[in-house]
Amino acid sequence: MITEGQVAFQAYQNGELDILGVSSEDLATVESDPVLSQEIVNTVGSCTFYFGFNTTKAPFDDIKVRQAFAQAFDREAWTRDIFGGLGSVAYSFVPPGFPGFQEDLKLWEFDADAAKATLAESTYGGVEGLPEIKLTYSASARNNARFEWVAGQLKTNLGVDAVLDPIDPTAFSAATKDNPPQFFSLGWCADYPDPQNWISLFQTNGLLSTRVGYSNPEFDALVKQADVELDATKRAELYAQAQEILVTDAPVVFTRNDGGPVLVKPYVQGVSDDSVTPIDYWLGFFNMPNVDVQP
Repeated sequence: MITEGQVAFQAYQNGELDILGVSSEDLATVESDPVLSQEIVNTVGSCTFYFGFNTTKAPFDDIKVRQAFAQAFDREAWTRDIFGGLGSVAYSFVPPGFPGFQEDLKLWEFDADAAKATLAESTYGGVEGLPEIKLTYSASARNNARFEWVAGQLKTNLGVDAVLDPIDPTAFSAATKDNPPQFFSLGWCADYPDPQNWISLFQTNGLLSTRVGYSNPEFDALVKQADVELDATKRAELYAQAQEILVTDAPVVFTRNDGGPVLVKPYVQGVSDDSVTPIDYWLGFFNMPNVDVQP
């Protein structure tokens, strides 16, 4: 396993990898290189990334604190400046192009003044009353730089001095499942193109709700009804109502969707712009009979 992006990029250039997603840090190099620029396959993406709050731990047991953090984060700058415009800004869970996407669901757009006002309405009364905030993430050289930027956002926009907590990628994966950190970064990618594969995961004791300690009976009732509803229109309405509750409660702050160029060696056949799908775990996953690697 390669956990450092720059090492993976070098491995692809050395012929040690056949396929590699292009990181923002390597985008300019890829686009200007006469060989690499011809090996690009463009993808739509199926992942939504977010900051998760452990709602059972202070201060994120207070909805106003969570909402304030959501307002204090500039998603546009995050996507543009840190990820080179790759992917898209996310305000809700279901990505663009997937059933259940709600383009107008933007409750917590960036507004530093509003964020401070919301925090003042919390039981903590403002930044002075908050306990230590620790942001845990999967450690790598590139992630370190990215989350230093996040800490700068929180300081500038909300006055919060967040402590960065980079941990080994394997340990991080285990921690988010077994002992969720106070504040962390994670994402979810589609298994199949249906809102059930997104929204229902946050019902009480669901796959993702357990990572943030989230439980809302009204939300649960909506998704349980939607999961078995046979009328497509009514089913979509139920999931939309549930997603709005999820965004309002802010157990997580959705930040961006993935998508963008992937490098594919010319000897990998059957992987092209017109043959990949948004939910390919890796390019060609759902086109395996037509994928071949020529020596």
